[in-house]
Amino acid sequence: SVHKTEATTIDGTVYPLDAFSLDHRHNLFYFPPGETQVEVSLLSWAAYKGLNEVIYALMGISNQSEQLQDHLDDALFLAHFADHKKTADLLMDFGANPGRKFRSNGLHGAVRRRQIPQIKLYIKDFGVPVDVEDGDSATPVMYAMQLEHPSDLETISLLFSLGADPRLEFGDEGWNYAQYALAMEKGDLAEWLEVKRHEAEAKSKFTARTTSSRESSCTIGRD
Repeated sequence: SVHKTEATTIDGTVYPLDAFSLDHRHNLFYFPPGETQVEVSLLSWAAYKGLNEVIYALMGISNQSEQLQDHLDDALFLAHFADHKKTADLLMDFGANPGRKFRSNGLHGAVRRRQIPQIKLYIKDFGVPVDVEDGDSATPVMYAMQLEHPSDLETISLLFSLGADPRLEFGDEGWNYAQYALAMEKGDLAEWLEVKRHEAEAKSKFTARTTSSRESSCTIGRD
């Protein structure tokens, strides 16, 4: 059936937070898996392989349902992850949602493969929140951190310019982006991320101060 799913193995790290664990001292430890087990539908499998004709055939025999939407959205992520841009376009034509919350989505996949036009399209034209989280709470910035240098920094810089928040923290311990980069032994990236975090904090304090001083000046002279 169209909705049947089965496990398949994909080389490398598919979901960013799978690559991190805690050592005995409760410090972040980076140990990326050599392969990832993923539960996929026929549609997702076809998208991962770039089999557009199969996607056409599957969509021809599928009824609109929530389940189909789930499969479309997952398929869009995997099409991007496997670098099949035409397949991603086809899935968008069929109604895939590139900003699906709490799933690895089209924006996450486009970021992971540094597909700049798609990143801009999804955020600017489709209104996908730039900090949208996957099922593990990883953001697009976390997917960009998986890229090689200097693509990682350039892609994160683009996401920050499009409104991503450099101050976000993750997990019970409240790890920030710089700490994840350090665990990955990306010292230069960690340093840059720390600077961006401080800049954002300073800007937010300044904005809060100017807003409150404007509000207090508006109340002066009122009865």
